[in-house]
Amino acid sequence: KEKRDSLSSSVRSAKELQEHSHIELQRESFVSSITSLAAMQDTTLTKVSTMATTVNELREKQVEVKTITTLVAELKDTIVTDVKLMVTELKDSIATDMKTVSTTDRKSVGVGKEC
Repeated sequence: KEKRDSLSSSVRSAKELQEHSHIELQRESFVSSITSLAAMQDTTLTKVSTMATTVNELREKQVEVKTITTLVAELKDTIVTDVKLMVTELKDSIATDMKTVSTTDRKSVGVGKEC
């Protein structure tokens, strides 16, 4: 009977040890998972921070592009206005020169002179 009690006690101890080992393995696995998740969270936070920085830089570039686009449009308008003015002045100058040449030609030939 003593051997049986001793054997029963050994079996119980072995079962308890086995359960304890199983619990310890689960705990280690859980700790490993938590550590892995924490590392992934750090990586994710770094990526999000980098993306936020990139988005801010892109917004700044977008403002710069809008400013440049506005300046180009204003420059285009100014150039068009200046060219139109120059063309008008050139037309007027040519018309004046043509009148002068026409009058000079007629006077030198005697056309239009009063006798």
